[in-house]
Amino acid sequence: MSHFRPRRTSSIVTAVLVLLAGAPALADVLVFDRAAKTVSRLDVVSLAVKASAALPDVPTRAVVSSDGKTVVVLCRGEGDEKYDGFRAKTKSQAVVLEAGTLKEKARLELGWGLGPSVWDAAGTSLVVLAPGFPSTNPEKHQPATVVSIDREGKARRVPVERAAVDMAISPDGSMAAVLASKVEGQAQLSFCDLAAGTAGGPILLEGEPKELLLAPDGATLYSISRGKPKGFGNVQGSLAVFSFPGRKKTAEMKLGAITGIGGFEKSGRLILGGARAGEVKEHRIYVVKGAAVEYDVAGPDAPKTFRFAPDGRTAWALGWNSASIDFGDFSAPPVVTLSKLAGAIWTEWTPDGKLALVYDSDGKSISQVLVFELPAGKKLKTFDTASFGSRLGAGLLAGAATIASMETGRRDAQAHGRSTYTYSIYGMKTETPRGSVIVIRPDGKVAFVYDPIGSEILSIDLEKLAKGKRQNAGNGSRGLFLTGGGKTLLIAADNGLSVFDTTLFGAAILTKTDGPADLAMGSSGETLLLAKGLVAVVDPATGKVGARTTSFREPAVGVFLP
Repeated sequence: MSHFRPRRTSSIVTAVLVLLAGAPALADVLVFDRAAKTVSRLDVVSLAVKASAALPDVPTRAVVSSDGKTVVVLCRGEGDEKYDGFRAKTKSQAVVLEAGTLKEKARLELGWGLGPSVWDAAGTSLVVLAPGFPSTNPEKHQPATVVSIDREGKARRVPVERAAVDMAISPDGSMAAVLASKVEGQAQLSFCDLAAGTAGGPILLEGEPKELLLAPDGATLYSISRGKPKGFGNVQGSLAVFSFPGRKKTAEMKLGAITGIGGFEKSGRLILGGARAGEVKEHRIYVVKGAAVEYDVAGPDAPKTFRFAPDGRTAWALGWNSASIDFGDFSAPPVVTLSKLAGAIWTEWTPDGKLALVYDSDGKSISQVLVFELPAGKKLKTFDTASFGSRLGAGLLAGAATIASMETGRRDAQAHGRSTYTYSIYGMKTETPRGSVIVIRPDGKVAFVYDPIGSEILSIDLEKLAKGKRQNAGNGSRGLFLTGGGKTLLIAADNGLSVFDTTLFGAAILTKTDGPADLAMGSSGETLLLAKGLVAVVDPATGKVGARTTSFREPAVGVFLP
C-alpha cells in the first residue's frame, strides 16, 4: 500500500532512513548535527566516529546511491514558512560525498528551496527539485530549478520560470515533469529535458493541481486537482493524464472531490476515493486504468486514507466513516461494505488476516478501537481505550495531533527522498520505519493501542476480546514499535524512551532524555535513540540502552549505510 504527497512537518529530531536491499546485519549510520552543520559516519554498535565532514548549511536529508558508495546530503537553506510554502533567503545546496570516507566529491548550489529528490531507476543520477516560491509580486517570486546530479557530482540543470509544487521523473532520469500551481496564474505542467537543459512549453491544467503520480510503467503520469467536497467549497476534482514519453496530455477527467489516494495496483490501475461535489451526488471509489475510469462505485464519506491488506485485494478506506473494500482481481467492480464509524484514522490486521482493528479518536472525548471479523467486515467488539480519569484532565488535544502526525510521517517518508520512482499498493515503500497507533503481537493474541487522551497504552486480549492492562506512555508519543520478535514494545515520547515486556506488560523501564526523544531504525533492526545532545544504541531484542554519545548537540539520523 502507498499514500501520497503530504506536506513536510518538522520536529526537533528528524529521522530519514534509506533502506538498502541486501544490507549486512550491522550497518554504519550517518548522523547529522544540525547545530554544528556536520555529518559523521558512526559504528552503529559502539558509536565510534569513523569519518566526518563539514557541511555548508544545516542538513535537511541524505540520500544514498543504489550501490551504497555515494551519499548526497541536501541542505534547504535559510528562509521562512509562508502560507504558500517556504520562501528561501539563501539557496539550497547539495554535497556529494564518498560514503566510506565522507570525502567530498562536489558541492553544488541547487536553487530556491528544496523539494522532492528522486533517484532514477538505475540509481545513477539523483534528480532534485528546488521549487522556488510562488508570488505575483516580482520581488517575492522565486523560480524553480531542476538539477540532475550523478554519483561523481556532475550536474545538469533546467531553470523553470514558474515556481513549482511537485515533480516526477522518467525511469531513466532523462526527463522531469514539473507542476506549477495556480498561485501565479493557471496551473501548468512543463516537461524538462535534462540532457538538453531546456523546459518545453507549458501545458495548461484545470483546477488547482498540487500532486503528480507516476504509474508503475513509468509512461503514464497523473496530475491531481483534489477539488473541495460539498459543504467545504463544493468544487469537483479533476485528473489530468499525460504520456511521459510523448510529453503530452492525453485526457482530463472530472471526478468528485478527491479526498484520498490509495495507490497503484500491480498492473497500473490507480485507486482514488472521492466525496460529493458539483455534479457528483454520491461519495465514490474510483479505479482508473490509463486515461479512463474503469470502475466507479458508491463509497464511504470522503475517504482520506486507504489501508491495504498484504495481498492488495482488500482495503479499509478511512475518513468521515469507513468501508471495507474487496477489489478481488480487478476483473469486476469493487465491492464496498460501509460501516457507521466516524473519524477512523488507523487500521491494523492480525497476522492471520482474520481480524481488523480500527482506531477512532477525536482527541477530546472519543478514543476507541473497533474489532472487525474479516472478510465479512462484521463488527465483533468496541473498546473504549481512554480511562475515565484521563477524560477529566485538561489540555489533552496535543496527543491527538501527535497521532495524526504519525500517519503524516509515514506518508511523507514514502513520498519524498525515495529510492524508487513509482508506488505500489503491493508492499510498503516506506524508507523510515515509523511508530503505529496499534501494534499486534506476531502470535495474534494481543494488541497494544496508544490512547492520546490519557497518554496511555492499553493491551487487548484478542482471543477473549477483552481489555487487558493499561500503562502510562508519556506525553507526545512518536508511535509504538514492536521489536525482538514481538517480545518488546518501545515508545519514544517527550520524556524519553519507555520499554515494555509484551508478555507481562508491567510498568515501563524509562530512559529519560533532555527534551523529546525519537527512534531511528535500520533495515536489519539497528535501533538508535535520539534526543537533544544524545545518541544512544537500543538493543531491539530487550529495549536496553547501551553505548551512547553526547558529542552531537542536535542529532538526527541521515541514513543507515551498508
